[in-house]
Amino acid sequence: GYAIHIKESDHIYIQNCKFKNNGWDGNGIILDGTGSNGVPGTDATLSALQNFATGSNLTANGGAIEILDSKGVRLHNNHFDFNNDVITVGNSGDDEIEITSNFINKNIGTGITLTHSHGNFNGCRNAYVINNIIRYSGDEGIEIKTGIDNVVGDNIIKGNWNAGILLEDAANVRVSNANLVDNNRTQFSAKGDETYSKASVQLRNQGNMPEAYTYIAELNDLRITNTALN
Repeated sequence: GYAIHIKESDHIYIQNCKFKNNGWDGNGIILDGTGSNGVPGTDATLSALQNFATGSNLTANGGAIEILDSKGVRLHNNHFDFNNDVITVGNSGDDEIEITSNFINKNIGTGITLTHSHGNFNGCRNAYVINNIIRYSGDEGIEIKTGIDNVVGDNIIKGNWNAGILLEDAANVRVSNANLVDNNRTQFSAKGDETYSKASVQLRNQGNMPEAYTYIAELNDLRITNTALN
């Protein structure tokens, strides 16, 4: 399970907290380098990663924070180490989501995910993902699936296994002033999935764009260094 799971709530403030070893015991894989002494890393085969994902080190569904169908969300100045999934916010917003000044380091899943719920593709709206440091995630750094009118700015995104920023069916997204270094390091995720990541910043259309959108994304002042693949 999750350290914190919240659904259908209002005015959620999580600040100055530390999250460690939620859904993952911190062993069995190297997230910030290649494999060593039989422990898989960024150069691992798909089968080795799948063996890790089904082993005793990792909980299949678990992580630090999951917030669904809520509004008035503020996650500020939290520290995340050695978790499975990290921050997931789904089908929330309209009354603002703030995910700011968090330090996210060496976690298995995506660092920050804004997404939709099962069968409901509205996603998140009016989210501000600002001034976070996201390093060595075993998937994407930041992922936005569906949703509209979200802002991503002033983030440092380094060494993540797949895209630094992935926008899938997201609309009216503004991304600015990001430092993206050494992302997209492998074609697999740490959980043993074959990913579709092709770049440090990737836009992907799966046919679930919001009807009200006026543009897809505005990208400004991005500094991208050492995209590892493709």
